[in-house]
Amino acid sequence: MAIERRWLHEQRFVLTTVSTSLDNHALLEHVEDMNRECDGITGLKEFADCRALIDVEQVSVSGITQACLREKKKPGSKLVILVPPHSPVMYGLARVYQMFASDSRDVVKVFTDIDDAMRWLEPDEKNRRSLLEFLNDPSGRPSSATGT
Repeated sequence: MAIERRWLHEQRFVLTTVSTSLDNHALLEHVEDMNRECDGITGLKEFADCRALIDVEQVSVSGITQACLREKKKPGSKLVILVPPHSPVMYGLARVYQMFASDSRDVVKVFTDIDDAMRWLEPDEKNRRSLLEFLNDPSGRPSSATGT
C-alpha cells in the first residue's frame, strides 16, 4: 500500500497518488501528514489520483468519517478525487469522503475523467497545462510518502 505526495509549491498544488491498496489506518495517517504539511497554506489545490488503487476492502465508511473529522480547516482549498470510471465501489467511497471532508475544505469533487477534473481544479489554461505536465511527469520524486 502506498500514498505518495509531490508538491508544486509555487502553484500551491499537491498531487497525492494512491496505489495498490488502502486501509483506514493509512488514510488516517495521510490526513494527519497533510495537516502538518499544509499548516498555514491557503488556496491549496489537492489532486488525489486513485486510478491505480486496486483494493479498498479494508476501507470503511466509519474509517473515512474518522479521517475526515481529523482534517484541519484548509481555507480556500479545493480537492479533486480521481477514481477509475469502472469502479462504482471506489466512486461511492470517494463520495463519502467528499461529503464529510466538505466541512474542512471549500470544495471537494469526485471525478472519473482527468480532463474534467483538471478543468474544474484549474480554470486557467496555462496553469492547467503546467499542472498536467507535473501530474504526468514520471521522473518526479514524491516530496513525502506514507505506507509500506
